[in-house]
Amino acid sequence: MFAEDPNTALVSRLSFPGFRRCSSPVTFKQIKQFMADDSVRDLAEMVLHQGPLGQMKIGAVGGWNNTFIPRWYFIQSKDDTNNPMTDPDIRGGIDGITLARNIRTWQSQATGLRLSEVLDLYYSETGLFQNRFRACQRKNNFAGVAPSSEMEPQTTSFAVVLDPQSLTPALLSYNVISNYSSVASRQLVTYVRE
Repeated sequence: MFAEDPNTALVSRLSFPGFRRCSSPVTFKQIKQFMADDSVRDLAEMVLHQGPLGQMKIGAVGGWNNTFIPRWYFIQSKDDTNNPMTDPDIRGGIDGITLARNIRTWQSQATGLRLSEVLDLYYSETGLFQNRFRACQRKNNFAGVAPSSEMEPQTTSFAVVLDPQSLTPALLSYNVISNYSSVASRQLVTYVRE
């Protein structure tokens, strides 16, 4: 599945029946791990599974079982049950990208800072360093930690890598994946702003 050079890990569909070659090579070095672990992965899944159907949808409205100790998120519409981008997924993705992008800076500002302390501060009213980084500030921090200029190419790259392993309803070319990624990234940015 991968080219001979492990340093570039060129993704293409080599000599597998039924698979086409991607017209643009993607390397694993182009994919930032902290982006692929969160929102970009969900966007890539949406691009591959919903894009060909013309039904890309961000967010699934619902509610938590309890406001004091929420454990289960119930989705209101039956049509949204297969949506990879539910509201909790989006919030978790923003939190993950925010924490991953800033953890080294925070550790340099406070040596010996433990992950448990970071999480306690992030999910509290106090926040981390200048009160800017708190869970309740997701919407304000989103553009800074996950700019759409970075989300679109990361989504495209991850979708190209994910595509051979995915059971998609259609075979997609690089250009189609790129177009769907642009649409999905813009939808996410709009949804988070609302």
